[in-house]
Amino acid sequence: DRLPPWKEAQITYLKTLQTGDLRRRRERYPQSNEMFLAFAAEPALSQNSGNAKRRMITDNGEIQNLPNYLSDQLFVRGDLLGFVEITQRQYGLGMGGRYAGDAEIRPVLTNLAVSQKARTLGIGSQLLDRCERHVVRNWGMDEIVLEVEDYNTQAVDFYAKRGYDILFSDPARRRFDVSGLVLRKVRCTRQILRKNLAWQIAQQAGEQVVGRSWFSQFVPGGGNYF
Repeated sequence: DRLPPWKEAQITYLKTLQTGDLRRRRERYPQSNEMFLAFAAEPALSQNSGNAKRRMITDNGEIQNLPNYLSDQLFVRGDLLGFVEITQRQYGLGMGGRYAGDAEIRPVLTNLAVSQKARTLGIGSQLLDRCERHVVRNWGMDEIVLEVEDYNTQAVDFYAKRGYDILFSDPARRRFDVSGLVLRKVRCTRQILRKNLAWQIAQQAGEQVVGRSWFSQFVPGGGNYF
């Protein structure tokens, strides 16, 4: 169903804000900001097809969950299915919270998002795994911290199942309330979570450093997921 015009305007405005935030972090932390992307892997068709100009996937080993009987088929990079961002920046975990003057530099995970129609494929877990491996192997750091609004119990459970512990709650945050005709900021509580990556550090000996910041996902039945 089509959204009301005012709701579409709200969504457009919030997407613009998010894009601006992403761009500013990339500019502010050019050496310590990384984004991982997941794309659908679509069969490469004829030159007259709609996806003929899309980027060819030269190594099918990059495609997650590809059935063996399709391993020799040619694929192109399809629609964006999900993304996540990780940034090294000051983030305090003491009584002073994130704004403490003595805050350490920590990897902070933000903007983990997966397309609605692709949320049963394990893409969120794969994106999270890419972040954790990058933090350990490329940055040599041993933790990740993140924030989740307390009402988002599904997200809290998602991270808890993957080893993230709730450290404390911050009741002084604000978010946009999209329930009315006009966007307004309201007070909210966020859970601060952390994962110790010591186990991943112990497992990294002899493994190759991760350089690629994207992967493709085989989607049974194909299709456009945005």
